[in-house]
Amino acid sequence: MLNTLDVLDQLGPRLADDVRDSQSRKNLRASGRSAASVRHLATQNGRRAKLQLLGSAYFRFQQNGRGPNRSGKPSREMVDALRDWTKRRGLPVRAAYPIALNIARKGIKVPNPYNPGGVLSDVLNRKRIVGLLKPPLKAQLVADVRSLIFA
Repeated sequence: MLNTLDVLDQLGPRLADDVRDSQSRKNLRASGRSAASVRHLATQNGRRAKLQLLGSAYFRFQQNGRGPNRSGKPSREMVDALRDWTKRRGLPVRAAYPIALNIARKGIKVPNPYNPGGVLSDVLNRKRIVGLLKPPLKAQLVADVRSLIFA
């Protein structure tokens, strides 16, 4: 019989795959680095078991968007990242700086025409997680109660 930590450890890869699939379905994958960064960590501290999905901070921007820079100017790192992105998208590399400047001044609102939003919240919402956990944990609970009653 599986314990809670085992159940969470088995659920982790499925949720990580679901996040990657959500990113692909929404056409939010460029280099694949953020998708490759997704991993799970199931831990137990005493009687409390916990499942964490870890990954690139970039997912936060895909989920929530981002505000403008305080200075209104793009960083060198942003421009370099956008140069890579424009190459992968088949856009002229010279477009990287104007795009970076626009992001630095206005931010990125989500949802927008290129990002429908929900890359994380569509697959990691409470109702769905409870639905995925209920069957294996219910079986474990029944087995635990039986062992206590009939021991």
